[in-house]
Amino acid sequence: MLDPSTAAYVRTLLPRSAAKYWMQRYSLFSRFDNFVQLDTEGWWSVTPEVLAAHQASRSRELCARGLVAMDACCGCGGNVIQMAGVFPVVIGVEISPKRVEMARHNSSVYDVAHKCQFLCADFFKVAPGLKVDALFMSPPWGGPKYQHVNTFDVFYPLVGFNKSLLRLLDVTLDCDGVVAAFLPRNTDLVQLAAVVPEHAVWEVERAYVNNKLKGITLYCHPGRTPDQPNVRLEADAEYMAQGAHMESSAG
Repeated sequence: MLDPSTAAYVRTLLPRSAAKYWMQRYSLFSRFDNFVQLDTEGWWSVTPEVLAAHQASRSRELCARGLVAMDACCGCGGNVIQMAGVFPVVIGVEISPKRVEMARHNSSVYDVAHKCQFLCADFFKVAPGLKVDALFMSPPWGGPKYQHVNTFDVFYPLVGFNKSLLRLLDVTLDCDGVVAAFLPRNTDLVQLAAVVPEHAVWEVERAYVNNKLKGITLYCHPGRTPDQPNVRLEADAEYMAQGAHMESSAG
């Protein structure tokens, strides 16, 4: 329960129905008290810090080089900040000039501004020919209202984008690097599987924070070409063969 003065202050930042995000402020930014800046949309769209750190580390693990990372919809900079902890250069793309300035400010709060570059632009206009080692995106889900929809449809236009998640994935999966996409927990996985390139290697993580499912993260990278060996299948086959050999020896 908030005291009256704090409650009045929170109402200047958030609608009454979204006041719960104030209670989560330190899970969003551990340095929140160091004058972190957020707008209303930023409060409910920023990735919880511990999850953003994991997504950055996992993306780095999957990279062949790991030199340049990009956040396609960087908002107020939560994921950019965490990627700057594991990548030498991080580029944040955001269409809102106000949020670009907030992201730039927040990167300085975390002492990673020297690693971050920000571009105020429509991602779809900068995407053609894009070559980065890792591309993260957490597209607009539609705010808290998305929770009241049974299934997040990858073919339906994203709020504020006027393009579907399918279209966004089509563009990002051409970047030649690792793609990590943070998506709603009610995303249709059958639809998602259908839009991933046939020869790509991909995995889906369920993202929990404090035992609550926050969403899913899709990781996808080019993987092998059709004429290259499937290392994972070969390793599984070798493991099964070893197991069968041990059973026959025991017999």
